[in-house]
Amino acid sequence: MATFEAQVEGLTSLSIDGSSAPTQTELTQFLTDGAKEILNSLPKSKKMLYSTATSLNGSSTNLTIGGSEIFNVTRDDGTINQPCRKISPELSGRASDSGDMTAATTTDPVYYIQNNILSVIPEPTNSNNAQVQTLAYPAVAYGDSAITRFPDEAEYLVPLYASVKSLQNLLGSRSSNSDITTALTAINTELDETQAVCDLINTQVDEAVTQLAESATQVDASVDTALAAITTAAGRVNTAVGLANVEFDKCDALLDLGESDSESGVNTALSAIATELGEAVTVCDSINTNVDSAVSQASAHEGIADGQSITAVSTLMNTAADKITAAIDLANTQFDSAVVKNAAEDTEVAASHVNAGNGFLSEAQARATEVQAYLNELNGRIRYLESYGSVVDNHLKSAQGFVNELQSKIAIAKGYSDEAQSRLSQAQAKREESRSRVEVGNAYLAEAGASVNEAQAYANEVSARMSQISGYGQVVSGYLNAAQGYANEIQSKIQIAQGYGSEIQLRLSVDTAQYSWYEKQQTKLQLDYEKGLQAIR
Repeated sequence: MATFEAQVEGLTSLSIDGSSAPTQTELTQFLTDGAKEILNSLPKSKKMLYSTATSLNGSSTNLTIGGSEIFNVTRDDGTINQPCRKISPELSGRASDSGDMTAATTTDPVYYIQNNILSVIPEPTNSNNAQVQTLAYPAVAYGDSAITRFPDEAEYLVPLYASVKSLQNLLGSRSSNSDITTALTAINTELDETQAVCDLINTQVDEAVTQLAESATQVDASVDTALAAITTAAGRVNTAVGLANVEFDKCDALLDLGESDSESGVNTALSAIATELGEAVTVCDSINTNVDSAVSQASAHEGIADGQSITAVSTLMNTAADKITAAIDLANTQFDSAVVKNAAEDTEVAASHVNAGNGFLSEAQARATEVQAYLNELNGRIRYLESYGSVVDNHLKSAQGFVNELQSKIAIAKGYSDEAQSRLSQAQAKREESRSRVEVGNAYLAEAGASVNEAQAYANEVSARMSQISGYGQVVSGYLNAAQGYANEIQSKIQIAQGYGSEIQLRLSVDTAQYSWYEKQQTKLQLDYEKGLQAIR
């Protein structure tokens, strides 16, 4: 029987080891907790089947019960084990007083529980010991495959419980995707640097204003207006960049709700397709072998039937079977390409390869129908063979069985292909909220770019006006050129930030599929567990 670790891995698709979430140590705790909860849910009459007895004597006169349910307590009176009455702790003094009317005796012993410690009156001795019957909780390790002293019909609930807790453990550990967090950090870094560059633009513009003040008599007042407008536009860049930062921070917070890689479920389905198609090719070979054997038997007695025609039909059927093999090979190639593209997080191209693979599977299905038709024709041609008819018929029946198996294999492969297609389709829909945040951030970045362009337009106006001035104009132009350089740097940093935003959108479209599957599987296993728990109650 499979170990509990293997059962949990089968239910959750997790790979449990000493470092992943959950670890093997954590899985052992989940299994032990599940066994305890299941035992506590049993009716009392059934719990008593899984009890354990603890002996109290002169060396150990009381018992720390640790929360275990107590079924009965007895004390040896020298002849038989007498049942003990349970009393409240405040009556223990009276029960120990031989002169009290409620005093406990060897034939009417009592027990009480105080501070989680069970005591018996009269106190047990080595010759007159007491027995405490309690519910026995088993310790279940991840490498175990069975639980001793546990109801067989409830044992399957233990790995179900552990699977639910393991998935909860995994979902809790997936607080963020490091690649996306890195990209968001890079966006914030670029935007923070953009704000610093905006300050440099302001500094350069302020210096230009100072120079212009010295040549006020020679410069039109409109220059001051344009320079003020440049400062205003630079301030709007700061504001827009700050708003973009806020949106990207919100995107990061959304990612903290849970990120996970989506390759595993798709690759598992594609691997299952490859397995089924590999077996389908083997089945095609078996069809050819059995049909060739039938033709050999029929051709040896062509005086009884038209052996030459049988051989011709067999050749056509073998040709059709070879086309099945070729179609399956082409489907395998497409599904292998889908695995590669899925690993590269290119879900759209992966989906197109899956669709192409489905087309080749449909062709293989059509060829299988063609093989069936040829097989029916062969069956009719040799039906009237008498002395060797049974041998030929057996070969044809075998070929028929393999044709049926081939059609089943193709259908199974197509089912897995549909599953892979479904998983790839789900990935796109799960991250729209985070993507919208990135798009809003990009919109603010675009607004910042527009403000930079506005500042540039004003700078051009100032530059035109300052061309009238020789000495001061050259100085002011130098400051404005520096401001223009900083404006170009801002554009570059905004483009870099937008590039990181695009990377986040791509990763968001891929990472959610596996997280969603784990959530759904956890919910399904929880329902199965609760249903099973209700049944044993």
